[in-house]
Amino acid sequence: MSCCNDSRRARAAFALGLICVAVVVTSAPPAPSAGGVFAIDQVSACVGDCDGTNTVIVTELITLVNIALDTAIVTACMAGDANGDAAITIDEIIRAVNAALEGCPMLPTPSVTRTPTGAS
Repeated sequence: MSCCNDSRRARAAFALGLICVAVVVTSAPPAPSAGGVFAIDQVSACVGDCDGTNTVIVTELITLVNIALDTAIVTACMAGDANGDAAITIDEIIRAVNAALEGCPMLPTPSVTRTPTGAS
């Protein structure tokens, strides 16, 4: 019986070790960029709006599925990568489908507010 208990303890210790490694790897700060230059990509407010028209159409949904299946690269539709992890996941595809069905959120338009400068 002690052989089985030892085997279970070894598997439990191994699993705990893997969990600890996963926590350390995922909580590590990102490595600094080589040149000290940061790239900022503009991402659409509408998940799945690959062409920036504030609408999601069927071809854009197909592009997202292809990226998720690794038959296309994520740069084919950066607006589909809502969380910025350089991958398209099922939750992002669902958000894009909802945007196609319900429409994209309206983008705020800047308005001019006049402030009086003095008494006339």
